[in-house]
Amino acid sequence: MAKERPEDKLLKFQKQQRTKSTPSTNAGGSVGYTPKSYMRKQERPPSEKGTKEGYTRYTVIANKEQIRVAKAIAWFERKEIKHVIEEALDEYFQHFNLNKILKEYEGQDKRNL
Repeated sequence: MAKERPEDKLLKFQKQQRTKSTPSTNAGGSVGYTPKSYMRKQERPPSEKGTKEGYTRYTVIANKEQIRVAKAIAWFERKEIKHVIEEALDEYFQHFNLNKILKEYEGQDKRNL
């Protein structure tokens, strides 16, 4: 027996909902429950889907040798590359007065709007 695809399940569910709904149930005027709202947990930007809370996906262009070294360190330390990069960034950020920089950066964003 073939496995039912999610699209088929959704169509079947929508069809069931249409047959169940009557004018008396929609008299309240509220939109309420829809199959899409049922399937959607939370609205997250596409760059954050599949990531832990507080993380996002971002692409950067980097030197091949630096990436090779990061991969080697990750292998040697038995860590994921993202953790090695995160630690390297944290170490680099310690050299700056982040409160001042972030305050100026956020103020610049408001001026550009």
